[in-house]
Amino acid sequence: MWGQGDEALGLIHQVKSSGMSPNVVSWTALVSGSSQNGSYRESLEFFSQMQREGIRPNSVTLSSLLRNCGGLSLLQKGKEIHSFSIKNGFIEDVFVATALIDMYCKSGNLKAAYEVFERIENKTLATWNCLIMGFAIYGLGKEVVSLFEQMLGADIIPDAITFTAVLSGCKNSGLVNEGWKYFDSMSSDYGIIPTIEHYSCMVDLLGRAGYLDEAWDFMQSMPLKPDATIWGALLGSCRIHKNIQLAEIASKKLFELEPYNSANYVLMLNLYAMFDRWGDVECIKDLMSDIGVKNGQVWSWVEIDQIIHVFCAGENHPDEGEIYYELYHLVSEMKKLGYKPDVKCVYQNIDDSEKEKVLLSHTEKLAITYGLIKSRSITPIRVIKNSRICPDCHTAAKYMSLVKNREIFLRDGSRFHHFSEGKCSCNDCW
Repeated sequence: MWGQGDEALGLIHQVKSSGMSPNVVSWTALVSGSSQNGSYRESLEFFSQMQREGIRPNSVTLSSLLRNCGGLSLLQKGKEIHSFSIKNGFIEDVFVATALIDMYCKSGNLKAAYEVFERIENKTLATWNCLIMGFAIYGLGKEVVSLFEQMLGADIIPDAITFTAVLSGCKNSGLVNEGWKYFDSMSSDYGIIPTIEHYSCMVDLLGRAGYLDEAWDFMQSMPLKPDATIWGALLGSCRIHKNIQLAEIASKKLFELEPYNSANYVLMLNLYAMFDRWGDVECIKDLMSDIGVKNGQVWSWVEIDQIIHVFCAGENHPDEGEIYYELYHLVSEMKKLGYKPDVKCVYQNIDDSEKEKVLLSHTEKLAITYGLIKSRSITPIRVIKNSRICPDCHTAAKYMSLVKNREIFLRDGSRFHHFSEGKCSCNDCW
């Protein structure tokens, strides 16, 4: 991605060498293009270069930048762009305001997101959708339902995206009855034909709530052929409720649909390990080896004083001695309050004491600990992980917040977790 950015800057320099001056459209194209490619940090570099060139950004530039900040959970940088928007008269632009809502939601500051939302006079459907989805990824289902009803009261007609957000809020909060209500109302009240994404939300909702038979029946009766997202939702629910028979059916389908997606194999490895079925663990490992499936890179990172510190599984960190010293001490304090490492989260056939050591090396624990060491005692810790947080790390984060009296915001591969005073905003439903 950085190579593409260097190439783009090279083109800008060529244009300048020919006697032409790149304008705001040219620079905005670079910023938004980087955003669409997932090169978030690159787009911020383009913005800095754009300012050095004396080019004034427009609302499209700022909207793209804010979404980039949200993608990386760069709260402080997002606040700076918010301030820039106010000073330069962009704050009244509904597209910029909506992007601000998105940025604050993804950076763990729902209060600020709602404050921006409240100040918008002419709220669009996109504005409502953005805030509803923001509350949904935090698992604030009741607030999602309340916002949706407020939206209807404002005579805003929902679309398919709205219902994806509402159903996501329901599934992340275990609101089964509400989920059924809004799923049915899509077609009956608004003439919206449910997509595979809506069906996936319902399977996830039913499965997480423990209604695995109902989830299975729903899959068999749906008019669309279940895809990998549907089977993945079912498999995830089977892991939660330890239903190994149904998990084997779901995993078999996933191995056919996504033969190189390591996450599906790892989930089955964990599930078999829970039941001490080490022979099956080895079979899954052999299957992965035979078809060339490689474990995806697992990483977590924490931002401290606007510097991103990345922790990758299996890789060393220059401060790892200090980190592990603090983590061992922290776990000792956590155990006094009742924390018990969940060794079932380790799918290696080794002694429990060795499994506890493996759990200590999980990237989210290292990132949180590093944040506790390096940041001010009143500063919330903000961590991003590229895959789902494991049950042990989820429990550990709750105890960390209690022992250190710190707020911890963690965004994993599917949702946000806000840990405070020994509790999580998801109410252990994730």
